[in-house]
Amino acid sequence: MLNELRVAAKRDVDPEAIDRVIRKSGVVVLDVEAEETLEQSSILLLQSANYVSPRAVWGKAVADCITFAKGRRTLAVCEFARNYQMFRVTAAAEISEAVATELLRVELGSRDFPCAKEVVLAMALDDTLAPKGQPVVFEMRRFDSEGRELADFSKAPFLPNGAGPFDPVLRAATVAGLTRLIGERPELIEGNEVGVVELDTDEDLEAGPFALAHRQRLHNAFLQNDRPLRCLHCGQAIWEAVIQVVEIGDLSDPVVGLVHNKCLKPRDRVIGGANMPSAQAHPELVNFNANAWFEASNGGQRTFMNAQTIRTQPVVNLAWNNLAMRGPAGQFLVEIKTTDGGSEIVTLRNGLHRFTRNEAEQAVNEFNAAFERQRQSGDPMCYTDISKGFAPRSLLIQQFGAREKRREVAAASVRPYDRQLEDLHTRPGQWYAPLLYLRNKATEQPVAVGGGVLMLTDPMTLKEHLANWEETGFEIGDYELVAILSDAEFDNFMLWADAEELIVVVDALFDPSTQEIASGAIVMAMHRPSALKKQAKS
Repeated sequence: MLNELRVAAKRDVDPEAIDRVIRKSGVVVLDVEAEETLEQSSILLLQSANYVSPRAVWGKAVADCITFAKGRRTLAVCEFARNYQMFRVTAAAEISEAVATELLRVELGSRDFPCAKEVVLAMALDDTLAPKGQPVVFEMRRFDSEGRELADFSKAPFLPNGAGPFDPVLRAATVAGLTRLIGERPELIEGNEVGVVELDTDEDLEAGPFALAHRQRLHNAFLQNDRPLRCLHCGQAIWEAVIQVVEIGDLSDPVVGLVHNKCLKPRDRVIGGANMPSAQAHPELVNFNANAWFEASNGGQRTFMNAQTIRTQPVVNLAWNNLAMRGPAGQFLVEIKTTDGGSEIVTLRNGLHRFTRNEAEQAVNEFNAAFERQRQSGDPMCYTDISKGFAPRSLLIQQFGAREKRREVAAASVRPYDRQLEDLHTRPGQWYAPLLYLRNKATEQPVAVGGGVLMLTDPMTLKEHLANWEETGFEIGDYELVAILSDAEFDNFMLWADAEELIVVVDALFDPSTQEIASGAIVMAMHRPSALKKQAKS
């Protein structure tokens, strides 16, 4: 093989070079069982290397290995390392174990939050202290001699040091912090002379007892925030290169966390700035909930992986079948025997399909009638030995070629439910989810072109898809990302899309010259089979 590669690259055959490559190559065999010692040690190793959600990272690694192996893919180590680097935290960002499972590389630096001062940018509402409309920066003590707050931001107007009135615009814990905020919003002071009221003291206010006590409260409040990557105001995920760390609420019971820059309120006390390198590298992932996506990815998207395995053309058509509401699971299964003496159990999405006795008997009759029709036509139903593809023999030959052996079906029969079979046939993760779609910020409706809602299976491909959609002439507009994290959410979305007479187009790339879909998967309700023959078109 190495000889053939050298010839294909128009290079001379060099046995010594090939020998060196072979001597540097190796095969590592990992026989991994869930919850066994090897898996646990791998997870601990990831944790010691500062990976957040190490159990989920391990799940992603296993899933990636299977995906790459099935696709016979070759990857560069540097690219693989870069894809996983976003799930590591730096030493400066090290936090408690409880929060570490949620935080995705947000560099907070030290959490020695400044507590002793109030530094405020405010606009004069009359001519008492400054000309009306003039911006003024106030640097003030925060606590009085009894540890109470001197400035009251809960009332309007703002009266700094008992004088005023002023309208607060920005509030920070330090002069440097306010300067940074103003630098990010120069329009607030553009064209105006800024007044400054400085605090005249050489005292180390941060060393005072009230500041020390409140700093501990802020530290505790930060650790108690169980949703650290969600905005304290709008509740949505934060994906910004620079994020504001704020303190809000009562002095005795503060809340500490992150807020979107657009959600920052004048009375939010900015106590620091957080850097998110992943957001800086991928600004197109607007409001991307990285942690939730990562947790949901473990074992998910199975239907799209299966479609990729059997893909015979660039555009795949998938029929979505809603799981109708039903009562308690039945105690019977349908078993399908194969002519080689083996058997398979009928499954539904990621688990066993459990029937009542009457349902199972009816299903068996329908299966056996269909099997007989296929045999009479000379194209019997078969399973593939690895992927468990189930279809007429001719279709499996088209889809799998010689990659997998085909096992011809003999007959179906009813079988009592067995808990041991559940363990064998139930797979973790979601059948469809997780998926991403784009939502228009103005209308709050999913972005759709030509009656097709655009969805993605991989957030890291969004930039390439946006470029293709723009080249094709589709106006995406001002958007944000919404994650569908469970099959239940996907089913609800499909019900809505079906009612709106929309289809879902996953990982769609278009031919700019014709505006027709050139690659992707078209998903629509099973009761609309005629529409499956149409390709999404602008």
